[in-house]
Amino acid sequence: MQSPKPADFLLLLEVFRRGLILDLVSKNDVTSWADEIILNTDEPGYLFIEVSLCTTTNNLIEVIGAYVDENESLIGTRVLMGLLYKKLTDGNNLLNVDDALRMLWNLDWRITLTDFELSFIYSFDDYAFADSKELEEDVIDFLSIYAQFAFTNYNNWAEINERIEVSLKQKQAEFKIKTEAIRQEWQVKNESLKQAELEALIKANRKRRSKRNFNICILISVVVAMLLCAYLAPATELYLSAIIGPVFIYVLIIGKEHMLRERRKIR
Repeated sequence: MQSPKPADFLLLLEVFRRGLILDLVSKNDVTSWADEIILNTDEPGYLFIEVSLCTTTNNLIEVIGAYVDENESLIGTRVLMGLLYKKLTDGNNLLNVDDALRMLWNLDWRITLTDFELSFIYSFDDYAFADSKELEEDVIDFLSIYAQFAFTNYNNWAEINERIEVSLKQKQAEFKIKTEAIRQEWQVKNESLKQAELEALIKANRKRRSKRNFNICILISVVVAMLLCAYLAPATELYLSAIIGPVFIYVLIIGKEHMLRERRKIR
């Protein structure tokens, strides 16, 4: 077997380094990879021997860091998200959703992922009062996009990434359709609410006008009665009662009729 070179595995080494830091990749994952290359190569490179002999995770990160820079690639970020998906869905409950989100936020994805992917990640902040089961299902559904990535298909990562790009565009189109439907539904409800508020305001104004007019009628009745009393003061008591009583009753009847008409208008 032709001796592999570190340059053949730069993207994989980047994932190893970042994954070790985030505890998404174990020391055994990396040393086993190096051991396999050593066993199947006549003259393995020094990197693989050095990695195989590392005794601590920090030492391993340091060794790999000497061969790769600290720049984060788009594919590398998506591979790590695929690893996160596998840990979250593992039957041994290696991670809960809170741990997964904490790791997700620690990934340096802000300068590599698309705006659509970023919007999904940021949306998880809106689940503060949501059911944890619902949050877990949505996180798993999102991370499942990257489930195809694995260490064993390293040579196919570029091709897998292209398929993911297509899948993301399809999801984005579906999301736009769903968002537009929700927006239109909200707009209809909002217009109905505004119409109901307007009708309630008109009805309240009519009631206020009716009450005001009724009060005016009562006031007029009182004033008229007082004027009649003052005008007819010289008359006898009997004559005064005969005149004032009917007039006062007549004015009250007019006021009542006016109020009833206003109420019928409201209805």
